[in-house]
Amino acid sequence: MRIAVFSDIHANRPALEAATRDAWEHNVDAFYFLGDLVGRGPDPEWCANYLKAQVGVRRAAWVAGNHDWMALERLDPPVAFGETSVGDVGKYDWLVIRRHRQVLIENAPQSLQDLADAPLLASPLPGVYLAHGLISNSARNIVGTYARHKTQAEDGYQAALALLPQLAAGAAVDGAEHAPPEFWLPIAADNCNHDTYAIHCIGAEWWSPRLVLVGHTHVARCWQRVHTQHGNHSGWLDRTHEMAATAQHTHETIWFENLATQPVWANPGSIGFARDTRVSQASYLLVDWQGDRVRLQLRRIPYDVGKVIARIEQLYPESAAYLVGLLRTA
Repeated sequence: MRIAVFSDIHANRPALEAATRDAWEHNVDAFYFLGDLVGRGPDPEWCANYLKAQVGVRRAAWVAGNHDWMALERLDPPVAFGETSVGDVGKYDWLVIRRHRQVLIENAPQSLQDLADAPLLASPLPGVYLAHGLISNSARNIVGTYARHKTQAEDGYQAALALLPQLAAGAAVDGAEHAPPEFWLPIAADNCNHDTYAIHCIGAEWWSPRLVLVGHTHVARCWQRVHTQHGNHSGWLDRTHEMAATAQHTHETIWFENLATQPVWANPGSIGFARDTRVSQASYLLVDWQGDRVRLQLRRIPYDVGKVIARIEQLYPESAAYLVGLLRTA
């Protein structure tokens, strides 16, 4: 099965179109989305409709991001504007998020509801888990913690081993009242403005993690949990350079084996605002899934960044310098 994994679109229409065309040319069977549809870019309404109606991302393969939750007012709103930070995002990000919320309320209320319905955790295939940030028993950590280091991969892996049996047990109990695979997520909604538990898409039968896919950092990463010859856990091996090699050399084939005992933690980077490319390109992963082995191909797709910059400068003059800087220095 071939899957295109997108994350952090951030309302960037040209980038989303370019990445989707490339994925279709590579004959993908499904699309996964790791959150942050809104914020920063100029086209939240179009991107929301396109991702659902044209790309066809299903609900059990689409998780919420921190910008999405800010637009839904599920994270703490700012008390006052500061120059460096407002709540969970910076001042200029917050101004755009508020605009996007209003656009969706006025023009695309169903798209706003789709963001509200997106789960925090999902498992679209046995052993495959999706989250925006870090798997945790904290809603804020799931949407907002950056998994930048190998130690955080281990933290997330251990949290998953503890959390997933609880979610599966709850799913088995709630299944009579809630249509699978959507169940309430019995985790701490700490400091979140949310009057119910968040939703997860973990079914009553669960597997230990074999492939964990996260976003949020806008930087492509790949780590694999490895063992010594005696079977003892010896840490996470950084295999980003192997995955990244496929972005320049498409003939390269990088397979990750023995996932049942050596799971992989991967981040596709960002569609809309990649931070690890010399020029602005849409970054995503092609995943060839075979149960106990997986091939990851990092794709870097050029798009018309000038069109995005012009729209940002027109729509968000107060935030334009900050946002254009993110695109040009990506």
